[in-house]
Amino acid sequence: SIVFVGVIIVSNAVKTPHYKMILAWDPEALPPNWEAGRQKYFTINWIQMVTTWSASALYIAALIAL
Repeated sequence: SIVFVGVIIVSNAVKTPHYKMILAWDPEALPPNWEAGRQKYFTINWIQMVTTWSASALYIAALIAL
């Protein structure tokens, strides 16, 4: 369930729409808060990565414990 929530829901509901918004920015006329928007995307990406790797590590630990 951690992988489902951390990867599928976060990616589809939060990260992908935010990324599409970033791609729509005009490089010649960036919005005033573009750095904050970019940082938000990177933060979401790091949280998703940590969640995915944590779930993988827990899965492997459970297999070893069998």
